Amino acid sequence: MEQHKSKLFNFANAFYYAHSDNILKGNFEGFSQTANIFLTNHSDIKKIMLIPRVSDAQRARFESSMRGRDNSQLQIIEENDAGRLMRAGQRQEYFPVHLVEPLGENYDYTGFDLSSQPAYKETIDQVCKSGDILCTDRIPLAFGSTDRFGVALFIAIYRGNAYSAEERVKNLFGLVGMVIDVGQMVDRSFDKFKDEGIDLYLYDSTTGNNERLLYANRSTGSKITSPQDAASSTVHFRQNFSIAGRQWTVLAIPTPGFLAAHQDRLPWGILIMGILATG
Repeated sequence: MEQHKSKLFNFANAFYYAHSDNILKGNFEGFSQTANIFLTNHSDIKKIMLIPRVSDAQRARFESSMRGRDNSQLQIIEENDAGRLMRAGQRQEYFPVHLVEPLGENYDYTGFDLSSQPAYKETIDQVCKSGDILCTDRIPLAFGSTDRFGVALFIAIYRGNAYSAEERVKNLFGLVGMVIDVGQMVDRSFDKFKDEGIDLYLYDSTTGNNERLLYANRSTGSKITSPQDAASSTVHFRQNFSIAGRQWTVLAIPTPGFLAAHQDRLPWGILIMGILATG
């Protein structure tokens, strides 16, 4: 995740400073070329988005200039209670997706106001105030998905200085966002655990008593939806990490087959895991 933060910072600089003069004129070619360099080299990065801040006073002018890739006129939209896309209701400001690569599923349609979604809005508000690169709560990787989750990283772009809170509010242009497939990212790093008979779980535990499952490598049987559900008598390894403004928890639980095969080394294994966690 630290590497992804660095990639997002580099992308924001590479694209914004190269195309700042016509960034809001539908510079699809320049955006696509820059984005695809990152998407091609990092398979767990699924989307890269440019999200300008649009005030309510700017909305009509912004919508009149906004065009799709087929030159069709677009509006700032949101999702209603029935799950259908509609013109966004009136509010003080909007954070619509203006450029996205590649086009496709989830809340990344051109014109979609990300601040209309709670999982995005909380992080967007914090990014705008702090200037830090921050991570969202889990988001579905497709509409209606209940088992494939990702997260989004956001970085703010400013026209001018951003050293103080007042300057950040005044000079905020918008955001660059990056959607990451958490399952693919974890599989790439810890795939060997599954072959060795260890169930691996990853949770967003930022809210403390409301852990949300981000990833589980267990293909069959019931999944542990919360770290608290791991029985105290069960041998397991648990570690917390601070990830871009959020708290993540990794839980590793050996299967019965693993315990039977390593019973003679189990006490030493528990001791070593404890030493590693302390270190």
